[in-house]
Amino acid sequence: MNIKGDNAKDDCVIFLHIPKSAGTTFGQILQHCYGKAGMEWIVSQGSVPLETTIQNLSVDRKRKISALVGHFDYGVHRLLPKPAHYVTFVRHPVDRILSHYYYVLRTPHHYLHQQIISGRIDLAAYVSGNITEELENGQTRMIAGRGINCSDAEMLRKALDNIDRHFSCVGTAERFVDSLLLMAHQNGWAHPYFRDANVGSNKPLRTEISNEVIRVIESRNAVDMELYHFAQQRLEQQLQATLPDWESRKRRFLIGNRQYAHAANLRSNLSKCFSVCRPKPTEDVRIKSKQPHRSSSPDILL
Repeated sequence: MNIKGDNAKDDCVIFLHIPKSAGTTFGQILQHCYGKAGMEWIVSQGSVPLETTIQNLSVDRKRKISALVGHFDYGVHRLLPKPAHYVTFVRHPVDRILSHYYYVLRTPHHYLHQQIISGRIDLAAYVSGNITEELENGQTRMIAGRGINCSDAEMLRKALDNIDRHFSCVGTAERFVDSLLLMAHQNGWAHPYFRDANVGSNKPLRTEISNEVIRVIESRNAVDMELYHFAQQRLEQQLQATLPDWESRKRRFLIGNRQYAHAANLRSNLSKCFSVCRPKPTEDVRIKSKQPHRSSSPDILL
């Protein structure tokens, strides 16, 4: 897989969605760009591996996929009958792990929620325990690929090699718009406007977290820290080389995106208002109505 050619815009875009790294918002952007028919969002189905779900798609469906999204590890391009390249977002490990804990805490359907609640596991115990490998260099592990069982140094080397050869862009959550503009340029997306999605409201400020908790997170995610700094440098280099006018593009984009978000919020609020205020005729009203004509909708009387 060579991502450096001019034909990359025709490839399938594989979004390797690292949990709590701005992925939900970006996934919605992809759906806007490619439509439901062009995008396949792979979700967990119990104990069935995500890779198995992809493998079980029909060959015809796999050929039609323009964007593949999911919490899968690197390597799923081997399951597709067409050229593909990866994109992803990474996040500062401390912020990602803090966000991870408070997301699990407020999300009853998360696979760790019940364990956290019943065990009364606080933040300090969460970041220092062995609850899930997601909390220990989880970003590097996903990019290195499933089945990687080696030293931290070798895992990082493998992840960086995969990025260099197979990832057109590794964005950072902290520079989301900059990353998005670069990806849009690489993939031919005209107006990748968005509204923030899945933003947690129960997470305290980082300044409210104890230094000991931060130290533990940094210690257990030292490899992710190296990966994150590499991604920061690579993103800046790509922006300067590919989009030398990215700052002016960003200013124009933000103006358009504010207008888009305002209109989208207005539509959403109006929809909620209509769903709450819309009268629901009772069966008695329908029977007593003497109007000869009725709409095709059973909930509306003409």
